[in-house]
Amino acid sequence: MQGRSVMEANEANASLLKRRPNFRSVSFYHSGEGNIHGAGMFWFFSDTNAPPQTAIATLFILVRPMKMFMKTCLLFVVVSANLLGVLTGAVEDKRTCMSEDLLKLLMKTDRCCDGQPGKYVSADRPAFLAYAKTSPKLGSVILFEDVATNIGKHYSPSTGVFTVPQNGLYYFGCMIMSSAKHLVYYRWFKNDTFFSNGWVAKTDHANSQTQNIVLNMKKGERMYIKLVSGGAIHGGRHSYISGYLL
Repeated sequence: MQGRSVMEANEANASLLKRRPNFRSVSFYHSGEGNIHGAGMFWFFSDTNAPPQTAIATLFILVRPMKMFMKTCLLFVVVSANLLGVLTGAVEDKRTCMSEDLLKLLMKTDRCCDGQPGKYVSADRPAFLAYAKTSPKLGSVILFEDVATNIGKHYSPSTGVFTVPQNGLYYFGCMIMSSAKHLVYYRWFKNDTFFSNGWVAKTDHANSQTQNIVLNMKKGERMYIKLVSGGAIHGGRHSYISGYLL
């Protein structure tokens, strides 16, 4: 694995330096538990006509999945490259190559699947956001029918249920707004089991509550919200449910 990592990093480096003769490079390797997990290059500009502030470092080749800190480094470098280009007036073609390559790399190596090396997930990870149009009957699932986002179409506006498409850690959130002078009591359900309470207190005007939940979910499991008791909830994009795979 070490020989392969070094070879691929060196090949990528030679290719870039051939196209960008004013670049210089330094090799790097990331290791853990005695194994090489990644290899690549730091690249920086060497141009006597450019101000020193335009020197930027970047990471390019990753031949095996890296931890979250590597993703953060990559994103930081992309943002830094673009900001430096704006602030210093760096020549456009010296930064667009790296920025575009890095953004493509982030899309491919955004995170590991179940922590297993060599497995990647699509950038189009499941995500949804939907708003309630009307208030349901007491004891019913709240139908958030006004769908704003539904990547993968795993949320059903006709049932109000999100069905988990793959194992993983998921974020779920909601905001429930009550009508004036009415309380609202609602519950989150995981499959058919009560999971979390929600309570919007009665006031002289409309009131609301927001909840955020992070759960390990398995493929096929379901999440939804029921209106348990109280008055009506506000529709018209005042009450919503959302979720996505972390």
